[in-house]
Order: sequence, then C-alpha cells, then structure tokens
Amino acid sequence: MKFTNSMNDDDAGAIEYVYSIVAKVAGLTMTQTHLFPSSQGAGYFSTQRFDRNCQQRFHAHTACGLLDSDFRTPSLDYDDLLSLTHAQTRDVREVKKIFRLADHYGDGRGEKLKP
Repeated sequence: MKFTNSMNDDDAGAIEYVYSIVAKVAGLTMTQTHLFPSSQGAGYFSTQRFDRNCQQRFHAHTACGLLDSDFRTPSLDYDDLLSLTHAQTRDVREVKKIFRLADHYGDGRGEKLKP
C-alpha cells in the first residue's frame, strides 16, 4: 500500500490507481490493484506484490533506474521507453504493448501519439 508523503500530492494514490487501470486497458499485465478510501485525500493505492510470490523473488527495475534518469524530473520520452523495451526484451510484442500504453495514455491531456 502506498501512503501519501511530503513528496506527493494528496491525490497521488488515486492517480497511480488510474495509471494501473490504463495499463490493464492497454493490455499490459498488471497485478491486482485497489484504491482504499481515505479521509485525508483521494485514497491509498495498493497493488499485489509483483516482485515476489510465496516461492521466489523476481528481478524488477524501473525505466529511470535502467537509464540512470531522475524519476523526479521528467526526462524520458516515449522513444526512450520503446527503445528500452526492445533492448531489454528483443520482443516486438512487448514493444507493441508499451506503444499501446503510450498511445492510450497519450500526452496526459487525451491527445493521441503519432506513430
């Protein structure tokens, strides 16, 4: 579960929950997610652990971590994410998944990306 902190706005949990729904709609594999109500903001985001199960741990990394980019400062674009996905997976199906997510999300204002 993700709680609010001084680095995030009170609606950060709700925003992250919406991102999880967008990812599912775009066809990305997501663990179960939930938005718990809160009297202090839009709610608390929760997701099932994706980096381990009862038997083993799975390696997980962020795009910012792999590209040595500061997640607090917008510095990556969709080309970076598509290139990273290809470099990591060598699987065009995975690149298409990321493109679908980016196309579904657009630029955050509902505008679609140009192929």
